[in-house]
Amino acid sequence: MYELQAVALIERDTNNDILWVWSYPTVEDPIRELVMGRCTLDKDDDNVEYCFCHYQQTWYYLSNFKCDNNPNLPKVTMSCLVLLTKDFNPEKYQHFSALLWHSYSNSGSPTDILTPYLSVYTKGSCPDPTGDETFAVKSFDVRVAYIACPLRDVVQMFGIESIYIYTALLLKKRVAVYAPVVQDVLKVTRSLPLFVWHRQNWNVVFPHVELNEMELADLTSHGTYVAGFTDATIEARTELYDLFVNVPANAISVAPHAKESFVLGKLHKDIAMHLMECVEDASMNDQKVIKASCHSMSLMFVATYAAV
Repeated sequence: MYELQAVALIERDTNNDILWVWSYPTVEDPIRELVMGRCTLDKDDDNVEYCFCHYQQTWYYLSNFKCDNNPNLPKVTMSCLVLLTKDFNPEKYQHFSALLWHSYSNSGSPTDILTPYLSVYTKGSCPDPTGDETFAVKSFDVRVAYIACPLRDVVQMFGIESIYIYTALLLKKRVAVYAPVVQDVLKVTRSLPLFVWHRQNWNVVFPHVELNEMELADLTSHGTYVAGFTDATIEARTELYDLFVNVPANAISVAPHAKESFVLGKLHKDIAMHLMECVEDASMNDQKVIKASCHSMSLMFVATYAAV
């Protein structure tokens, strides 16, 4: 049995009604509510083609597809295919979602999604109707997903202040990332664990969180996290974070209650300068930048124990 938990379809019809039309197996009402809240089928001008979120140890991947002039779906204008899984791998599930959608759109019957879905669920592979190749889970190395959004971009975005992110992750603090555009917040949040590559733990990432009771209760049950928000009011909710990362402003701020944890010494500043030099060196790819970050962490540990 592979990491799949469920598959579902949400559709917008010609009357602009948005309905949860099918799932396998049955998805409970609270999860339906969460997924419907992420669905952007009602936003023609702000429709998100692909997004993902993390709630109660389950990853949710939502892919939107236009259905205009599809004779097999005459009453549907747009569909959202949803995958619930146990693992983080956005590229794998974007590819698989497109495969499932192809099977569905060619017949108009949701049950045609089941054959490839169950094949991957039980065997880890299925024929790919979009080409001559076979879709195989083993072809999508999770380490490739980890480095899909370069650490270099984050360091270049925040400059020497990136050391605050580095320190927060090293100390297992709570990091809140704000950006008004969903795709921006997804990109930044998924890249931050690269600062502590040795842990290879992307389950601390909650890439898109809404400020509602249900999601915040789950988020705050974790001692450490990197959480993404598109609601600007998150900045005033300092009880939810130790470090605040403002993407559009290219700014980082420390919550008042956490300032003692972020007192930076000469070593921190040296590490920050070293990271800046690495990202500005065109000969260094992102893997080398990650290694430089790990080496810097080793230096910090050595200095910490030497001071004891």
